[in-house]
Amino acid sequence: MVAALESCEVVLAPSWRADTEEGARGARRDALTTCGCVVLMLAVVIALALLSN
Repeated sequence: MVAALESCEVVLAPSWRADTEEGARGARRDALTTCGCVVLMLAVVIALALLSN
């Protein structure tokens, strides 16, 4: 694998690369998904705190 990388014989899928539009779109999607999960977790914690009183 190292030899293939050094000789530039490895071809990565465009979605794995940050310098392609497809890769940038995937990175944005992943960031939005992460933000959505954090917001959902905060909503659950707030709901549990309100319901426990």
